[in-house]
Amino acid sequence: MVKKSEDKSMGKNNNIVSGVRDIFHKKKDQYYVFQTLIDNIPDYIYIKDGKSRFIMVNKAMADFLCSKPDDFIGKTDFDILPLKSAKEFSKNDIWVINNKKPINNICEKITHKGKEFCLSSTKIPLFDENGNIMGVIGISRNINKKKQLTDDALSYENNPFEALMDNIPDSIYFKDKKSRFVLISKALVKRFGLKKPEDAIGKTDFDFFEKEIAKQLYDTEQDIIKTGKP
Repeated sequence: MVKKSEDKSMGKNNNIVSGVRDIFHKKKDQYYVFQTLIDNIPDYIYIKDGKSRFIMVNKAMADFLCSKPDDFIGKTDFDILPLKSAKEFSKNDIWVINNKKPINNICEKITHKGKEFCLSSTKIPLFDENGNIMGVIGISRNINKKKQLTDDALSYENNPFEALMDNIPDSIYFKDKKSRFVLISKALVKRFGLKKPEDAIGKTDFDFFEKEIAKQLYDTEQDIIKTGKP
């Protein structure tokens, strides 16, 4: 379980969380979309700042350590893990930050509830829009229970958002102001009977549903766009 630190105030945690929103170009909706996506991935996913403090953790990782995602914010591995594991995890974070390069498929060992686990981990540098190093994005799989990640699932180093869209089982889509598709998940590609996500670009629900259903969807979306309310 994550240790409680009395000296870390809620205000400080909120400042660190706001840093995540800056990563997503200060768009609050993208922050919550990304959190929702990673919370539906069974592997352990997290983002740390340049000082190895957690600024985002997904539900799977929090559940593994018997805690909640918000309990990690502002803390480091030394607040959470046994000293030996914390040193190993921190060393790998520092290497990624200093070298500005990813490391793939490393085994990070952790002792939890009296049992040792080997996590197959990939860590990639996180840059801002100007190319400055901001921190680390990590994804780990507990290979005590599961097989090692495939190369496709490890493609986060190229585009973490796209990789999540490719692997999440839910139907996710983005549309422009005219309700035309601009991005869809692979799960939705299957449901639409398409060959690839690009086949949906520029199309609307009228291309996939009966006119009455498509009209209801269109009217609902246009109301959201006009009012700004979900």
